[in-house]
Amino acid sequence: MNDTQLEAVLRKAPAKPAPAGLLDKLEADIALPRPETARADWRDAVPWWRRWSLAWACVVLAAITTLAVQQRTITRLREDIASLRIGAAGLEQLVLENKQLAALRVQHRELESLRRDHLDLQRLRQEVAQLRAQAQELAALQAENQRLLAEKRQVARAAIGTASEPDLFAQANARDQTIKCATNLKQIGLAAVVWSRSNQRDNVFPPDFLSMKKELGSGKYLVCPSDTARSLETMADWAAVTSAAITYEMISPDLKRTNASNIIFARCPIHGTLVLYDGSVQQMGDKARGKLAPGATIDSLHQNKP
Repeated sequence: MNDTQLEAVLRKAPAKPAPAGLLDKLEADIALPRPETARADWRDAVPWWRRWSLAWACVVLAAITTLAVQQRTITRLREDIASLRIGAAGLEQLVLENKQLAALRVQHRELESLRRDHLDLQRLRQEVAQLRAQAQELAALQAENQRLLAEKRQVARAAIGTASEPDLFAQANARDQTIKCATNLKQIGLAAVVWSRSNQRDNVFPPDFLSMKKELGSGKYLVCPSDTARSLETMADWAAVTSAAITYEMISPDLKRTNASNIIFARCPIHGTLVLYDGSVQQMGDKARGKLAPGATIDSLHQNKP
């Protein structure tokens, strides 16, 4: 059977009767809409000119509100601009004050530098004056040495042919060697002073004689003329100079010169001649030939009995 035949058969099927009370139940369940009452159109009740007036009033009110908001915004902006101008003026003043402060700091640094330079110049002038005084003393010692040499030659010439010639010549020679020894120690003291200032060690003296090669200039100043065990010729070359080839003894090495000017720096073990930390030379003889401890002073030798 095709679809048409099936549909025809189904149409011929007996109709089933409806249940009792179905119609009443359906009518009770169906909620019919209430009839609408006629509503009056307000546009029909209000005249057209009032509607236009109300519309224009709304437009004017909106415009006034907008203008009020804009005026308030403009007022705030003007206040902000005024405060910004005040802040900009204060900022310009701060920038100007900052520049003035920077200029004052630069001037202060320059003044401090000038003050330090002035103090250094005064200190250098004092040191130059001291060195000049010591150089004059050294020149006086050298002049005395030349005078004694001349006296020695005169004594030697006058004593030729006499029996006392060897004794007079020996005495003059010994005196000449003592003066030369004092001159050597004076040169050592000056070299130590120059070394303490040029090596930036705050007036601390050198630890040994070999450290003063540049200031001494020659190693011959380190040998006493009366020292027959050492040769002056070997001291001309610093490469050949050793501690064993030096006659003089350094009593107080590596000390600060400003602690005490009467501290003994070095001595000659043959003549007992001393050079102090202030650069002066003193002849102590037998008092200076004994054992001296580092830091010994000339006052302690004067207090000892001969």
